[in-house]
Amino acid sequence: MQKLAVKIGIFALILTILGGVGYYVSVKMNLLPNAFEEKKAYISETPTMVKEIKSIAELYSVCYYDQLYVDSVRKEIKTTDAVINFFGGNSTTNTKLGLITTAKVFAGFDLSKLDSTDISVMDSTLTIKLPAPQIIDIVMNPSDVITFIEEGKWSMDEVKMVKNKAISMFRKRALNKGILVDAEKKGKESIELFFKSLGFKNVIVEQKNS
Repeated sequence: MQKLAVKIGIFALILTILGGVGYYVSVKMNLLPNAFEEKKAYISETPTMVKEIKSIAELYSVCYYDQLYVDSVRKEIKTTDAVINFFGGNSTTNTKLGLITTAKVFAGFDLSKLDSTDISVMDSTLTIKLPAPQIIDIVMNPSDVITFIEEGKWSMDEVKMVKNKAISMFRKRALNKGILVDAEKKGKESIELFFKSLGFKNVIVEQKNS
């Protein structure tokens, strides 16, 4: 039994050696690519790369999740106070619409602003100049809105105005929390890792002049 195991081991070793020799010969004869050869980063046409990157259009690098309460108050004339209204006075009451809203605020880079001067390649070093980070989108789905208070009748346009007020508040809160600083940091890290995975040893990410 022990002799059989030794024979199997020797046979496996011979197959491994033959396989290595065969691969080496195939590479030398250009029949197979050399898997151990260091791949050199190469870009034939920088404008082509710019075009491909611009086709992505927007790079989301940070998403903030937030929730807030927003409301609107208006005055309505009480139609039940007919006597007061008849003599020129108006009996009014306040009505309120209050919404609990949730949204996702996305920030990143608008890559459509890149041009051929923003990307340069020298040997294995790539330099890319990104536009300033910005809030790209604020997503607040209908299911993310809960009516907390509703006094009186509110039209669709009035409700939309309250939702727009919430979106403006989400934007302001995200800016105050430093979403653009985080977007710039995360975006630069992502782009650096991406181009290094393509074979560039050095990737320099700068901010494009406004």
